[in-house]
Amino acid sequence: MGQKTNPIGFRLGITREHRSKWYANRDFPALLKEDELLRKYLHARLGHAAISDLTIERKPGKVVVTVHTGRPGVVIGKKGAEVDKLRSQHDLQVCAERDHLSPRTAARTMASVA
Repeated sequence: MGQKTNPIGFRLGITREHRSKWYANRDFPALLKEDELLRKYLHARLGHAAISDLTIERKPGKVVVTVHTGRPGVVIGKKGAEVDKLRSQHDLQVCAERDHLSPRTAARTMASVA
């Protein structure tokens, strides 16, 4: 039996980039859980938009989500209305999940998304 290597892990840093770009000392588990919740939410909400990749970048006081899609008009909507709706619904979701996240992380996310 040969040893099997995950093809994504094998290519990280060489031909593929990481799906999340941030660094955390103490809040790593909470931020990782928040990233996973955000990915699940966006895939469920925009499942019909042909999403190929989601990249999450965390900067001090700001979260940047880059969505690679085959149908950008579905994601953006008329005059950016769909993007605004996504932001407001994400704020509500973060408030609902606040008891699972640390208060510092939830407050920072609320401030950065708004």
